[in-house]
Parts: sequence; structure tokens; C-alpha cells
Amino acid sequence: MSLTTSLRYEPGPIRSRTAAATDGASPRLQALTGLRGAAISLVLVAHGHLPHMNVGLFGVDVFFVLSGFLITGLLQKLVSAPSLRAQRLRAYGYFMARRAVRLGPAFVVALAAIGCWSTLTGIARAPQCTALAASYTMDLPFFSARACAGPFHITWSLAAEEQFYLVWPLLVVGLAGLRSRRASLVCLAAYAACAVLVHGTYWLSHDTAGWLNYVPGGRSAALLLGAAVAYTLAGPGPTRFAALLGHAALPLVTAGFVVTAVLDGAEGGPPQALLGPLVAVPSAGLIYVLVVRRSHACLRLFSQRWLVWLGEISYSLYLVHILALYITRQLRHDDSVATNLLGMAAAVSVAALLHRLVEERARRWGYAKLAELEAAQDPRRQGQRAQ
Repeated sequence: MSLTTSLRYEPGPIRSRTAAATDGASPRLQALTGLRGAAISLVLVAHGHLPHMNVGLFGVDVFFVLSGFLITGLLQKLVSAPSLRAQRLRAYGYFMARRAVRLGPAFVVALAAIGCWSTLTGIARAPQCTALAASYTMDLPFFSARACAGPFHITWSLAAEEQFYLVWPLLVVGLAGLRSRRASLVCLAAYAACAVLVHGTYWLSHDTAGWLNYVPGGRSAALLLGAAVAYTLAGPGPTRFAALLGHAALPLVTAGFVVTAVLDGAEGGPPQALLGPLVAVPSAGLIYVLVVRRSHACLRLFSQRWLVWLGEISYSLYLVHILALYITRQLRHDDSVATNLLGMAAAVSVAALLHRLVEERARRWGYAKLAELEAAQDPRRQGQRAQ
């Protein structure tokens, strides 16, 4: 989300700047979780067809920026860990194992439910769409994934993040030799290049506008913005631009949503594929504020209990919300506001159960097993046991 990234980690090189944001129940941790709650709320109201709320992709932009920030911090910790520094391949395997434990169980349960629903209702291309979702390839353009029904198609963002998890750790190792600010500039340059490519492709062929939202390097390029924030915070101090963007983050995010909503609804206006930077860039500044500032209106805004709770269940909610909305509409035979509100309430309820009974239990059990495995393979601890 990340639609999928856990906030429970302790980044190594940037710990001095972000420890308070990720330890225990600190206000910054709550605010980052609340930001996830705000992002999933945007996705939910958009897919719930509420009037004038076609802002779901902008919620995904926020998820991508946040995921890029958190994942880069986690990778920096793994790269610098004494027990893993000399064994990069093992560190990579450990990282991917944590991702599988964190994301896999709830995804399998949700995908099984979607598969049962598609079989019972006779959805076209259900086997192919299930294969695309299960293999994390829903965002690749040559599979005609856009023909898949909504409950399947939303896995495009999960596919984008999974592909990021596969490639980004290797690049973090390559960037480890650079100073933090230079690494941040590399991430920003890569994001700018993706944005230029998307805009250039659109002006050459307007027919590709919708496709550009979902392909690698399109909307998911916002992951690089989050990585840039992580590297900026790893440096000795904030740059002037970062500080300025941080101060103006919340007004810019608000203005970005308003402008994109107006332009998206205007006749002949640009497609959503071209509007992502208006929300993604200020979101990076907003994360900077939530991590660095000790007292700020944003901390209070995003630390509200209901937003924090939604953030905690956001991954499960993203997995099941479209299916819950589809089933509710089918049962009531309409697409009214009342029906969609009922479907949204059902989605939140089911997501809360999925989070508590599957996601959290699997995470606790899996992380404990991984910790035991890491301890067993640590030469220093093996030496202590031998003595």
C-alpha cells in the first residue's frame, strides 16, 4: 500500500533521524500509520463510487511514496547489519522472507475468496486473471490485464511493489557507496525520468494514457520519491529544498488533490496518468514532516485514532474492499450511494477480521521463526553457545 509495508522496523543508518517515527507507539509512528489510513480512505471512497471522489489513484500514490521510504530504510538496516554485511545474498533472502511472511498469508486468503466468487458468478477469464494476480504480473502490459474484473485488477499495485522488492535491494547495495544526498539525487533523477517518459508517451499517443497508470515506471515510480526521502534523512542535515517542501507539504498535498480532481473531471483535461506528481511530490514532503518535526499540525491530524486504525488494517482492506463492494451491489441489484456505503462498511469489517486472524498472527509467527533462524546462523552466537 506501501499498500503493504509494515511500519515495525528500525532503520540502521537513518535511525538517529527516524527512530522516534518507528519505535513503539510514538506520535510519529501513529502519524505514519494514520497517513496510510488516509490513503486507503481515498481508495475506498473512489471505488465506492461516491460522487466527485475519483481520487483512488492518488491514494495509491501516497502508498507508493510511503512504501519507498520504509523499504529503503529497512534495506539500509540489513545492508549495514554486522551479521549480514558480508553476506549480501543472505541479507537479500532474509528481506524477501520477511516480505513473504508479511504479505503472503492475507493475500492467499483474499485471492482464494476472489477465485470462489469469480467461479460462482461466471466472471470471464477468471483462471487467467487468477494466474496474473498470483504471479504478481497484473501490471505488465503484454498480458491484457486490464480486461480482468476489479477484484483481480487491483493487484496491479501489489505487483508493482513486489517487483520493486525484487530489484530495489540490489540497487540499494550499489548506492551504498554514495553519500546520502547523492543517492537521494539519483532517486529523484530516476523519478523525473519516469515522469518525462510517461508524459512524452502520452503526447505521442493519447490511447496509452490509461495504460500508463499501471505499467512499471508509471504510477509506481513514486516509490523512488519515498526512497529519496529516506536517503535525505540519512544525511547530516536537511537540504533547503527538503525543508521548504516539508513546511509546505500539507497545503501542497491538499492543493494537489483539489487541482487533480478538477482537471480529472474537466472535459478535455489531462488523464490521471499525468497528474500523479501533483500529489506524489508533496506526499514525500509530508512524510518528511511527520518524521522530522517534533510538533506539527500534521502529526495531530494524522494521529487521529480512526485514521491510525484504518492504517493498521489498510493492507487487508485493500485486498478485500473491491470484492465486498461487488458482492453488495450484486445482492442489492443497484449501484446507489446507500448500497456502496453498505459495501464499504462490509469491507472494513471483513478487513478487520482478516487483519486480526490472518495477517497479524502470520506476521508474529513468521517473524519469530525468522529471528530464530537468524540467531542460529549468527557465528557470534554460535560461538557463545559452544563456550
